[in-house]
Amino acid sequence: MKKKEGFTLVELLVVISIIALLVALLLPALQSAKEAASRTACLDNLRQIGIAFRLYAYDHNGKFPNAATTSYPTAFWDLNPPGGPCAYYLLYEQGYLPSVQEYSSYWNADATIVKIFYCPDYVRNSGMTRANLLAERQCGGYVFWGGMDPVVMGGRYHCVQSLNDNAERVLAGDSVCSDPTFGCNHLGRDGLAVGGNFLYVDGHVVFVNAANLIIAANIASGIYWLPPTP
Repeated sequence: MKKKEGFTLVELLVVISIIALLVALLLPALQSAKEAASRTACLDNLRQIGIAFRLYAYDHNGKFPNAATTSYPTAFWDLNPPGGPCAYYLLYEQGYLPSVQEYSSYWNADATIVKIFYCPDYVRNSGMTRANLLAERQCGGYVFWGGMDPVVMGGRYHCVQSLNDNAERVLAGDSVCSDPTFGCNHLGRDGLAVGGNFLYVDGHVVFVNAANLIIAANIASGIYWLPPTP
C-alpha cells in the first residue's frame, strides 16, 4: 500500500514557528517605515503651509496672520480672537490654501477642512475625523507661533509676527505637548512624544527629536516644547 503523503504535526509546528519569527522580525521594520512615511507627509504639509504664510505676508505688509487665541498657542481656528480672524480661517478664505467640505457628526453639518492643516499622526492618534477634530477642539493639527503681539500675550510664549523676524525662528510646527492624549502628533511606542517637524520663518522644515526641544510655553493647557530659537 502506498504511504499517504503530507506534513507531520512536528513539521507543521516548525513552519508555524518560522512564520511567527519572520512576522516578529518584520513588524518593527514595517512600523518604522509607516512612521517615516507619516513624518514625510507631515513635513510636506508644513512646507506648503509655509508657502501660504509667506504669500499672505507678501500681501499684508510682511505680517503673518493672527494666532488662534490669547491663551494658548494652538493655531488656526477662531473667527473672533483679539485682532480679528486667525490663520486657519484666513488662509483658505482668502485663497492661499485649498479647502474641502467634510461632514462633522459633532456639528451634524459639513465643516470646511484644509487637509494639510492635519498631521496624519495627529488624526490617527485622536481616533477622530478631521471635521470632528475641528469642531471639538477648534483648531488644526499644528501649532502656529505667530501673529500676536508678545507684549499683549504677556510674554506667555514664543511669538513670530512678520517676515522681518529672524529666519531661524520657528513659525509653526507639530504640537509637542505634556498632554499626549490631546496635544502631540508623533508618539513613540511608550505613548510619549518623539519629536516634531518645525517650519521656520525662512520656509525650511526639519524634524527635531524630543531630546533637543526646550519649553516654549507653560500654560493651562500644558507645557509646549520647541527647538531652541533666537
